Amino acid sequence: MKLKAPVFSFTLVILFLLSSCGPNSTESWQFSNEIPLEGVGIIGLEYDAEEELFWISDGDNNRLIRADQSGEVVEDVHAFSRPMHLSYREGILYVAEYGADRIVYIAGEDLVSVPLPQAPDAPAGVDVDGRRMAVADFYNHRILLWDESGDLSFGIEGSEDGDFHYPTQVRFFEEKLYVADAYNHRVQVFDSDNNHLKTIGAGDGMDATTGIFVDESGIYATDFENSRLLIYSHEGELIQTIDEQLDKPTAVIKSDNKLFIANYRGQSISVFEWR
Repeated sequence: MKLKAPVFSFTLVILFLLSSCGPNSTESWQFSNEIPLEGVGIIGLEYDAEEELFWISDGDNNRLIRADQSGEVVEDVHAFSRPMHLSYREGILYVAEYGADRIVYIAGEDLVSVPLPQAPDAPAGVDVDGRRMAVADFYNHRILLWDESGDLSFGIEGSEDGDFHYPTQVRFFEEKLYVADAYNHRVQVFDSDNNHLKTIGAGDGMDATTGIFVDESGIYATDFENSRLLIYSHEGELIQTIDEQLDKPTAVIKSDNKLFIANYRGQSISVFEWR
């Protein structure tokens, strides 16, 4: 009996491991529902979790709106000249105003233009991290970046590491800067000194990487022309491809266990849940 007991225990362990590796043990993003936004040319998307409202840039109608999770527009905030990507940080909304060549922010009832050290030509995206601000300078194929130490802007038109071809969105995460390098069809990652660290997605057939979101779970990139979302680990490994219920996606954000993907042509937000 003393010889059989360890064998029995080992068998239980094997059975447990096999059961835990079954098809139901691997979670992924699954489609939940679609939020209709009829008549809205949605380009930029952010989410106010406290008020449970979306911030949406309606580029086709030159406005910024707020909408609830049923798609009802609860506020038409301001008139803009083709607003693009947004950044919502600590209760302040930053807007890249493509048609007016400026960055503005909304705090309460105030709309304030940000004084930029260099003039962008059609800014497509903006993000803020403490005292740092980055802007995707679309037609100049560069990133405008500055902090309290001064102007740190970088990049030229090209396809090599550190070059850009119509960058559209920027995101800070853990001292790194992530750039949606739209028409190089990739995401580029830079350290706090603007050194190129890695390129993500260049070999995955993306066609116009228009929007990105980054958090501890990974890197999310919208593949506009292919109507897909590609999800990567921070090491650059492709984790999941979402190609259902998307129609020319422009932006993506994540809040808790929900993923919100803005569909430009579909005039909607596709909602996915982690399960």
